[in-house]
Amino acid sequence: MNYNFYYINFTNKKQSPIMKTRNKKGGFNLSTITINQKWCKTCGICIAFCPRHVFKMNENGYPYPARQEDCIGCRLCELRCPDFAVKVEEG
Repeated sequence: MNYNFYYINFTNKKQSPIMKTRNKKGGFNLSTITINQKWCKTCGICIAFCPRHVFKMNENGYPYPARQEDCIGCRLCELRCPDFAVKVEEG
């Protein structure tokens, strides 16, 4: 099996199967949100359950952490995702 992982580069908006961003507040890494686009079915549950409204939909309908600095690491997006496409890791 081939387990190649690709990451989105938010500076030039290239699409990839996995989007990974890191939250930095005051110089401390708080959390990392990873979205596996191969598993995501674009249901929007992560967007609906996020209490801080961190996620937005991109032009292809996939969620991405648009306001990463507001993430509090509650993991509701990860826990509610029916496809296990969202992963939140503390820094």
